[in-house]
Amino acid sequence: MHRRLLLIAALATLAGCGSGSPPLAEVGARSVTRADFEAAARDNWQPYGVFPDSARRLLLEDLVRRDLLLAAADHEGLFRDSVTIRAARRAEEQALTRALIARLVDAATPVSDSEIATLYRWIGTQAHLQMIYAPNRDAANGAMAQLKAGADFAEVSNHFTPGGLIPPGGDVGWLTPGTLVPPLDDFLREAPVGVIQGPAEAPGQGWFIVRVLGRRPAPQRGSFEAMRGSLAEMLRQRKARLQSTRAYDDLKRAYHVQVAPDGPGELFMIARRQADPESTTRRQPTPEERAIVLARYDDGAGRRASYTVADVLRELLDVDTPHPDARSVPALGEWIESRVLARVMVFEARRRRLDEEPQVRSTYQNQIDNRVLEDIYVRLVASAAHADDEAVRRAYAAHAAEFPKLDEIHAVRVMFPDSASTAVLTGHAAHMKSLREAVAMAGRKQPLDEVRVSFPTRDPAWQHLEPALETLSPGDWGGPYPTPKGWMVIQLLDKRQSQQDFAQLSDAVRQRLTEEATEHARDARLVVVTDSLRRAIRPYALHAERLARIPWPVPGAVAP
Repeated sequence: MHRRLLLIAALATLAGCGSGSPPLAEVGARSVTRADFEAAARDNWQPYGVFPDSARRLLLEDLVRRDLLLAAADHEGLFRDSVTIRAARRAEEQALTRALIARLVDAATPVSDSEIATLYRWIGTQAHLQMIYAPNRDAANGAMAQLKAGADFAEVSNHFTPGGLIPPGGDVGWLTPGTLVPPLDDFLREAPVGVIQGPAEAPGQGWFIVRVLGRRPAPQRGSFEAMRGSLAEMLRQRKARLQSTRAYDDLKRAYHVQVAPDGPGELFMIARRQADPESTTRRQPTPEERAIVLARYDDGAGRRASYTVADVLRELLDVDTPHPDARSVPALGEWIESRVLARVMVFEARRRRLDEEPQVRSTYQNQIDNRVLEDIYVRLVASAAHADDEAVRRAYAAHAAEFPKLDEIHAVRVMFPDSASTAVLTGHAAHMKSLREAVAMAGRKQPLDEVRVSFPTRDPAWQHLEPALETLSPGDWGGPYPTPKGWMVIQLLDKRQSQQDFAQLSDAVRQRLTEEATEHARDARLVVVTDSLRRAIRPYALHAERLARIPWPVPGAVAP
């Protein structure tokens, strides 16, 4: 996103949060209220400066420019574009989901001193754990039956656990209590070494069979007081995970979420046929395959609904949708359930009327506004604003002092046969003002000589050092530098520099100047475009005189 557009996009405010006071500006169907202004200023006041009159005026001007561009986008139908409509629906669903999670899970759950003390005692030991994961009870019972029949634990784990969920052989290594969910954490602390435990369900996580391979004292830990804060945070996160697990389970029961018994297997076979390496073309699912039901659930109106292969194909077109692990039937089952739960959470958020809350509405409305804002900015401003050679030269003239070229140095130097020999010398560098004094203090016998080098030079050793020498000031030390004759340490006595000609600039500097000139051209173009829109969009009114009653910075402004 372009620099100026980034600033304007950051001025997103609480949509529709009128303050009851007369508006500061009216732009078509939109208006800038005092509440809008203060919300924008609270997080974005720094670029506008500390002088109240000019800062308030500039911020209001950018808020008006934002609304002018959005009004132009509305006139061109960008809000009614099918891509924008889909993006708006997705942004709303994401905002509703986040709002629901915030109500279901209390991230600030209190923890007691006794809980912290207990966890501190627990982390004094570690256990080496091996486990088998299964997505459901039947699979877990099957794994347990094989173990009872004498099968190797590692082989059973590799067979039943979907790839990538836990390390090969089920060996998850040495773990500290407090890092796993119950009942796995209980096994970690209390299970006898070598005795297989389970199958046991970790709510919301699946079924597990575990074996403790060994226990040992944990590596040295800090004092209780030093670790109190981190232990409390660990407990809060643990409680939040349990809250979210219970909340998901409650939603699954309330909306009767059921993955079809054959659904994951059907999806697995369709994915395999699509990825057939012997096929020259990727075969698309047939209408019959697209209609296969993978899961059932209650919709927001209490009707029974189906999640089908066709729904999967539509969701996978969205780059924000996580893709499943199509190599594993259990992993596909978990993914199907997660996608249905994503729908259910939106239903529940609407049932709770979270879509009517101003903060939630503003969250997704600002996302879609910024998407459309970038589109209209590119169309009306960026595509029509370019930096020619003259504009780049003007940018260079404004920064010419930042690009000096080295003409000559006057320095004293000493040479050493290897880098180790310089260690004693550089150890005295902080205490001695001159290189001569440091050499004498170090007891070195190497001769010193004064050099004058003009640039550009044909000497490859000095050519290599030119960038480093440009950063030194008279009196500074440099080195040790490798040269064909050994290692060199210098002290700069003086140097002469002059301004680079434009033709001498490197490609990187030219690119930087071109980008700056382009931004200036876009800023100028933005003024022209928005001035034109002021005359075209009605109603339009600016009431800058009402700004005087607003303090600057506004109350609650974020400090830089």
